[in-house]
Amino acid sequence: MVDPIPPLSPELLERLEQFAAVEAGGALRFISRAGGAIELDQLHRFRVPGEADASLILRDGENNRAVFDWYRDKGRIVAGPYDATCDMVFTAWAGDLGKGLTSLMTAADTATVTALNLRAQAWHIEAGTVDTRQGAALRAGQRAHVGDIIVTRLNRRRRTVRGGRDFVKNGDTWTISKIPSGRGRGGPPHPAPRPHPPARPLPGLPSANSATPPPSTAPGA
Repeated sequence: MVDPIPPLSPELLERLEQFAAVEAGGALRFISRAGGAIELDQLHRFRVPGEADASLILRDGENNRAVFDWYRDKGRIVAGPYDATCDMVFTAWAGDLGKGLTSLMTAADTATVTALNLRAQAWHIEAGTVDTRQGAALRAGQRAHVGDIIVTRLNRRRRTVRGGRDFVKNGDTWTISKIPSGRGRGGPPHPAPRPHPPARPLPGLPSANSATPPPSTAPGA
């Protein structure tokens, strides 16, 4: 006799310690607090031995010095003067793109982001991947062109993509394919509804779910 197969049910998975979403959220955290949720006791997303344990210690703040030493020994933390570090990050980013990889630069302040954006845009223009014949003004004073890469900074639920199955969100990355007539002197450019795949973090920079502007232009939208 064979036992009947139980009906299928959707499974929800969330890391409760991570930062909440920008907009309203927290449904899974509510379910966990209400009881009945099963919690995993092991991490499975890291391939480097010891990294899972290091990430948990870093999260809990139990031994920050030991975690710092672990990441530094693995080449994840690189220190240096400001200008030299910016040059190193930009060179690594350009090297990635030269190999056909997807790469993302991040910085802690707006001034550094803007400087890296301008350098990256100039790199794309020289490489012929950005068309400067038409442009649109961005908030930081730069100009966006067809071929530029931008990131949205706000959620726009009424601006749908993928046939209405998704909407423009904070942190989405886009390639500009067209600048509508009348947008050349001001206003945000119109990005193609085609999000980029996740970028590979550069050596020495943390891998994080952030909305840091990508290298090619300042944030639009």
